[in-house]
Amino acid sequence: MKMMKWTAVWLLGMVLLSGCNLESWCWIRDRAEVERLIVEVTPAKQPLVLKNKSGTTGQLRSLLFQVTADYPDGELIPDRIAVDNETAKGGESRLTGRHSYLIEKAGYFPLRGEFDIPGCAGPFTLVRQMICKPRRIKFNITDSETGEKIFPDKVLIGAQEVKENTEVKPATSALEIHKAAYQSVVESVFDLPVGEEPYTIVRKM
Repeated sequence: MKMMKWTAVWLLGMVLLSGCNLESWCWIRDRAEVERLIVEVTPAKQPLVLKNKSGTTGQLRSLLFQVTADYPDGELIPDRIAVDNETAKGGESRLTGRHSYLIEKAGYFPLRGEFDIPGCAGPFTLVRQMICKPRRIKFNITDSETGEKIFPDKVLIGAQEVKENTEVKPATSALEIHKAAYQSVVESVFDLPVGEEPYTIVRKM
C-alpha cells in the first residue's frame, strides 16, 4: 500500500517538474485523478477495537454515573455500583455494547438491569433514580411531667393515620399526635428520614 501511495506522489511530482501537460499522460488524466488515487491507497484511521473477556468486541468509552433519589430530591452517592458483576466507579473505560448493572444504597430499593453503551465518541452517562423504602414506625410518647409512657389515641403523618409498626414512606409532611386529656402535638413540618431500621417518634405531651 505504501509503495502505491509513493508511486502516485512521484508521478505527480514528475509531471509538475517536467512542465508537461497532465493530459499527455495516458494513464493519469488530471490532477484530480492523482489526488483520488492517493486517497484510495491511503488507509483510513479506524477506531480502536478491543475484545472483552467473553470475546465480545467493541470500542472503549468512559462510563459515568448519575444517580438521583425520589426523596430527598437531588443526586445520591450509592454505597456500591457493579457493572457486569464487578465493582465499578465513574470514569472507568468500558467496551461499547450491552452491560448489566447493580446499584445499592441503604434505605433504597436496589436497582438492577441492563444498558447499552453506543459506539460514538465521548463519555457515556448512565442515569438512574433510586426509590426509598418505607420505614416501620414506632412510638415513644411520654408524659412531660411524670415521664410515664402514653399510648396515643390517634397519630397522623400527613393524611395517613399510623399505628406502631405501620410502614410509612419517607417524606416531609405534617405530624399530629392526639390523646384524651392531653394537649395535642401538632407539627406542620415533620421529616421522616430515609433508613433501613424502624423509626421511633419521640415526643412529650
